[in-house]
Amino acid sequence: MDSPVIKWTLVFALVLVLVFVSAFSIQAVREAYRRKQVTENLKALSLSLRIYHETHPTMPNTEAPAMPSAVPDQANSDKQSNNEQ
Repeated sequence: MDSPVIKWTLVFALVLVLVFVSAFSIQAVREAYRRKQVTENLKALSLSLRIYHETHPTMPNTEAPAMPSAVPDQANSDKQSNNEQ
């Protein structure tokens, strides 16, 4: 057990174990922070909806506005090609 190779191997193994344990604990802390952040965001959203409802007699409109299509529809491209001829 007095061999320097064995001592350094044990030190290296101990350092690796400490690194792995700290990495897992850091991940757990990050996950807990993310969960707390989501909870706070939900609380803020519910509070804002509550304030809106107290100010207005109804809840906010939930219908999203129509988004323009990224791909032009076939009917418009046919009309354009007919106009060019």
